[in-house]
Amino acid sequence: MKKKKFIMNTAMLTGSSLLMSCIGMAYQVWPVGRIGAAGIGLYQLVWFLLPRYGLAAYIAVIYFGESLNFALSFGRLMTVMKK
Repeated sequence: MKKKKFIMNTAMLTGSSLLMSCIGMAYQVWPVGRIGAAGIGLYQLVWFLLPRYGLAAYIAVIYFGESLNFALSFGRLMTVMKK
């Protein structure tokens, strides 16, 4: 009885693993066909770096945006003051 249950559970686990592998392969094939190999390379690069440097990049973008905004507004102010 236990051996039959073990074999049945093993078959179900193997079948579900094969099914999930096929679904995963289909998910990988579709984007490659849509955006090509170079696009997939960039996609993998972004998803590799995003968790590691995401917060640092987010802070840098916000800081750069604020600095650029300040610099542009200061430049406009200086132009107005010269006239």
